[in-house]
Amino acid sequence: RLLWPEVPAAPEDASLPPSPPAGWRRGALNGGCRGTDKRTVERVFEATFGYALAVDPTRHRGPCVAKSNRGSTHDGRVVECPIPEADPALAYELLVDNRAGPGADTVLDLRVPVVGGEVPFVYLKRRPLGARFSNANSAVALAEPGDVLLDGELERLGAFCRAMGLDLAELDVLRDRGSGRLYVVDANRPAWGPPQPMRVADAVR
Repeated sequence: RLLWPEVPAAPEDASLPPSPPAGWRRGALNGGCRGTDKRTVERVFEATFGYALAVDPTRHRGPCVAKSNRGSTHDGRVVECPIPEADPALAYELLVDNRAGPGADTVLDLRVPVVGGEVPFVYLKRRPLGARFSNANSAVALAEPGDVLLDGELERLGAFCRAMGLDLAELDVLRDRGSGRLYVVDANRPAWGPPQPMRVADAVR
C-alpha cells in the first residue's frame, strides 16, 4: 500500500490557503486509489476479469514480458521462461499477441479513458512490432467503444476502475488475437490526453 510520506508541517502563513481537512482525499478524484504499480494492476485485473495476466517466471514455459513494477517506464522486454530466479523489482506478465494488420508487423494498443465509470471513446495506437513496448506511435485514431470492446467488457473495465479506486484514468488495454481476451496492462491516474501523432481534428474533438 502506498502512503503519503511524512513531511514536517509548514510554518503558518496568512497568505496561504488553510490546510485541507483530515480525510480530504476520500472526496477527491482518484482519492481512493492507493497505487497503480504493475502488481496491483495484475491482482485487480485477475479479480475483476476472472483470468490472469501475471505469470511466475520460474514456472511459466515460453516467452513472457518482464518490466518494471513502477508505471510509465516503457522498459518491457521479452524473456524466455522458466528462469532461475525472479527479480523482485520486476513484474512478469503474459506476452499478449496484439499484432494487427495483414502482415502482422504492427501492434495495436487500446488506450481507454475512463471518466466517472464512463468510456467516452477509445484511442487506437499503432506502432511497429519491434517497438511494441515503446511510447512512440506510428499512428493514432479515435474509435467508438462499441466498435472495439465486446459485450460485458465495458462493465468489467468499470469494475476494474472501481476496485482500483480510479475515477479519472486512462487504461492501457491489449487484445490477444489468438484467444480474443482483453488484458489491462497498465492504469494511468493522470488523463494524459491525445497521444501523438494524431490528426488535429481528432485531437480537438
